[in-house]
Amino acid sequence: LVLARTMTMVVITVCQWVMALHCRSLNLSVTKVNLFSNRWLACVMVAIFILLVAIVHTSFGQTLFKVVPLSATQWGLVSALGCMVLIIEEVRKQIVLKWFFRD
Repeated sequence: LVLARTMTMVVITVCQWVMALHCRSLNLSVTKVNLFSNRWLACVMVAIFILLVAIVHTSFGQTLFKVVPLSATQWGLVSALGCMVLIIEEVRKQIVLKWFFRD
């Protein structure tokens, strides 16, 4: 149960991290937007990543949030699941551009 809680927290965090990148443009792909043009967002993204790793891999964070450390394989799995939002949003943007913003 504790491992499931940890993985869920990380997946949700990664999903929100990816959505913050996607919200920078309604129509443009994430690859077409300069990710570092908003310095504050970039700083917050780095801070969130550092805090997430600290929560999962320090005894203080583990006690406070009732989580356990993740292995490299588990980090890969939760990152892949969180990045599914990236793929879904990219497909959505392409559909919107193709079907709703035709010339």
